[in-house]
Amino acid sequence: EMWRRTVVPPPGRLDDCRLTEGKECNRCEVACAYRAVRIAGGRFEPAPEVDVPACVGCGACVVACPTRAIDVRPA
Repeated sequence: EMWRRTVVPPPGRLDDCRLTEGKECNRCEVACAYRAVRIAGGRFEPAPEVDVPACVGCGACVVACPTRAIDVRPA
């Protein structure tokens, strides 16, 4: 699909995610109506993970992220 977009962590920005700072956050996961974003990694290394085939590139998770640790890019 020519217009397909997906959500990915920008290079070096995943370190800005509140989860990697040890803070609780799941705003990106909650914002995704397609359930394409989930918090993975367990208690010790949590981080947002994107199910690329489920992602439609709507950007709801990007808007919800307080640190802009994720971004929408062409697939």
